[in-house]
Amino acid sequence: LYLLSSERTKQAMDGQVDFHESLKARLNILRPSLSNVEAFLKESPPELSPGAKSLIDLLKSRNTDVFLVTGGFSHIAYYAADQLGIPHQNVFSNKLIFDSNGNYVDFDKQQLTSTSNGKSLICAYLKNKFQFKMLVMIGDGMTDLHACPPADLFIGFGGNQVRQTVRDASAWYVYNFAELINAFKY
Repeated sequence: LYLLSSERTKQAMDGQVDFHESLKARLNILRPSLSNVEAFLKESPPELSPGAKSLIDLLKSRNTDVFLVTGGFSHIAYYAADQLGIPHQNVFSNKLIFDSNGNYVDFDKQQLTSTSNGKSLICAYLKNKFQFKMLVMIGDGMTDLHACPPADLFIGFGGNQVRQTVRDASAWYVYNFAELINAFKY
């Protein structure tokens, strides 16, 4: 099951298949229960990329609004946001739907992050709502890359996995957050 789901994830992140259809297929394979999700977070909590917290702290020290926009799921996204000091209202993620017994039912198809162009729509929403003069998207997948425009700048990130299609299409590509911290220091 993991290998099937992993291959679907890779295809979606590389832009080879529609993100929504990939998400639907992966969840139909895995069908995670609420207890599965909670056990995963307890036993294998997500690890932040080295330097992520330092970069967020630097940006926040300059009164820069920081948002976490992910095709991942809210339980994991909120965990990461808590580690990074990002308020939950600044998190855009997919939401799993469980029945009263905690069994997987579906995912919330109303979440913009469940679509291939969802991150682009979220960037447009943020620019409109907050009147940002500059919105920068940092990411490692095709859905991140395609969020620019409306994002004003895309920075490709290869610290966890290098996706050749993203690297080749990025005007600015980094392999770790230290590169961004050094660039943003001044």
